[in-house]
Amino acid sequence: MDEGLRSVLGESAAEALYRHFEERTGLRREELLERPKALEALDRFLWTLFDFGYEVLERAVLSALRKRLGLPISTLSEVASLLSSPPRADRCGARDR
Repeated sequence: MDEGLRSVLGESAAEALYRHFEERTGLRREELLERPKALEALDRFLWTLFDFGYEVLERAVLSALRKRLGLPISTLSEVASLLSSPPRADRCGARDR
């Protein structure tokens, strides 16, 4: 996620965005992949902040997440949904018996 934002915005603007996000929501960047509600809040925050430019950011973030996670995700809502689902055995390294 971080890679996608930084690739579009640059280092300084991404840091400023994260600070502004934390000030407005009370959520830290570190919580984004730990808490689905934090990711949903970032999604709404980016849309409010960038309006139609949001789509460019979303594509960059999703591209970085697809590479990192190796999953065919197409929206940040899907990522939040995956994060809130209980882990499946095949994603946890469990072996078939």
